[in-house]
Amino acid sequence: QRKLKKKGKLSEEYVQLLNSVGFTWDPLEQAWNQTYQQFKQYLNQNCGTDLPENNSKFSDWMGTQRYNKKKGKLPEQRIKLLDEIGFNWDPYENEWQEKYNLLKQYVKENGDAKVLRSHPILGTWVGNQRRIYKSKKMANERIKLLDSVGFIWDASNN
Repeated sequence: QRKLKKKGKLSEEYVQLLNSVGFTWDPLEQAWNQTYQQFKQYLNQNCGTDLPENNSKFSDWMGTQRYNKKKGKLPEQRIKLLDEIGFNWDPYENEWQEKYNLLKQYVKENGDAKVLRSHPILGTWVGNQRRIYKSKKMANERIKLLDSVGFIWDASNN
């Protein structure tokens, strides 16, 4: 029926009959809309909290949306719908910003950026920032942000 309608060979009478019983003309579109509504409902029920990427029935769907947008394959209407609900397009950037904000708070509370490796949240992250910096793969913007809080690039000097 879908093929016939697409080719313009399905009578308007049959189209109306199928519509009257809720026939789905585009099952992929319907599946996307259904998942979007469930995702939106989850966000509403959880105060917009991001889903854990590795522990969610939505994680594959979210990854597909990000991938399709990056490749220019996600329709603008879907991008707009996802933007309206605060979809997290770059979880890695968001995570970095969260850790940076925690570092700023740490500096405010401790007077310096001497984070111990054993710190439960920042220890590994600080080490990773040093490693990325030493490999010359850190964005200048991040270097400036970390410098602004007195980040210690070489832990052996402390």
